[in-house]
Amino acid sequence: MKWREPWINMLRRQGAFDPFTKREVKAGLIWAGTLLVLGLVSAFAQNGTAGYVAETAPIIILLGFGIAFFISFVHWASPVTVSSGPRGIVKSKGDTHTLIPWGTITHHRFLEGKEGLMLELLVSYKSEPEMLHLPAHVSTEQVSTEIRKMTDANG
Repeated sequence: MKWREPWINMLRRQGAFDPFTKREVKAGLIWAGTLLVLGLVSAFAQNGTAGYVAETAPIIILLGFGIAFFISFVHWASPVTVSSGPRGIVKSKGDTHTLIPWGTITHHRFLEGKEGLMLELLVSYKSEPEMLHLPAHVSTEQVSTEIRKMTDANG
């Protein structure tokens, strides 16, 4: 079983992109600081002066925040993919992966919502259900069969 959640619905659900969160500003400062250090090392390695780095510091800082903004935006806009493997269901978005082990799935059902078809998984380690949005082309029979087969084999 493998699918990608409907992209437009995923973007609506996660809300607007905010580049000024604490996480994004911290990433920008880290990138800017790293690039400034590299600029200093480069200037002194080429018998340059710190004045050159001081002149280009605003550009380096903007470049650092630009890189952080771009990486954050790509992560925000990346689709959610859902796939299954021998250990469980893996939900991936950008560089973030969430494993839902087969043995922890206690119940599953399909719901029809305003955003389309959803798979609700009740898991033993969380009080609220794990919701996975299904595109129209995914067969609920195949998904249900695989979940039953894998939870019986691992539970």
